[in-house]
Amino acid sequence: MARSIVLELVVRCERCLAPVPVPTVCSSATCERCGSVQALPDALWTGVFPPSDSVAILRRLGRGGVEYKPHDERVSRAVWIRRAPFCPGCGTELDEARIQSRLGAGQLPCPACGRKLAVRAADELCRALQPDALAVVSQLAEDEPATHRTPVIPSCPTCGAPLLADGRSRSVACRKCGAASVLPDEVWAQFHPVEIPRPFFLLCTRGTSTAER
Repeated sequence: MARSIVLELVVRCERCLAPVPVPTVCSSATCERCGSVQALPDALWTGVFPPSDSVAILRRLGRGGVEYKPHDERVSRAVWIRRAPFCPGCGTELDEARIQSRLGAGQLPCPACGRKLAVRAADELCRALQPDALAVVSQLAEDEPATHRTPVIPSCPTCGAPLLADGRSRSVACRKCGAASVLPDEVWAQFHPVEIPRPFFLLCTRGTSTAER
């Protein structure tokens, strides 16, 4: 029987500093705010996976989780949870045998609500992180919640001209009249949205991983 590790990972965009949820074990992720591709090198992944003494904490927590603080400053959130893979739509747990039987198809429909998840065999990177890794289960790109909003362009309180802001500073000078303004909360929140992690699952065999030591 296999065991499953859930990982929630969020990195900061190197271009605009927005949070970028990482959807699976992969070499890159796209920032939804500025569209830039963020490289996720092997060194980042090995830093996210805790050393054996930290991973052992998960065994004592059972189904609980732990937020791990890696040294990489780009990583803003890395949470480990031990539990069976589940459908992000309805919460139904997914059977290990069904997951392995669908690896060739690349998709697995939830038996309860029909939502499809991406499934694939563990690749070289997965096995480098966890030697006993069998498969990865994650959300399909088209099923991920949309985070794009209609842009809010504030007006200068002095002359009424539109203010141009890039999210790096809350204080913005009007290009028309030169007056300084402070961006309102709703506009600032668009530049700095709340991190929305997209949990994915690493299915492993029992007994050989560092997580079991």
